[in-house]
Amino acid sequence: MVQAQSTGTFAFLRPGMFRWEYKTPYAQTIVSNGEKLWLYDVDLAQVTVKSLSATLPSTPAAILFGKNELND
Repeated sequence: MVQAQSTGTFAFLRPGMFRWEYKTPYAQTIVSNGEKLWLYDVDLAQVTVKSLSATLPSTPAAILFGKNELND
């Protein structure tokens, strides 16, 4: 398995608000306001919008961004 390495910045505010900016290898910005998730792909000049409630619960990121406590 080949591991990819990315660089960028990340900031979050619970519940569900964050901004994730990848610089390398591919520039992308992922932003959430707690309800919607926007993914901007610089190379494609394209924005994808999804419901955060449909995307987040099925990922480990739910621990950081969700409303649940770690014990849950």
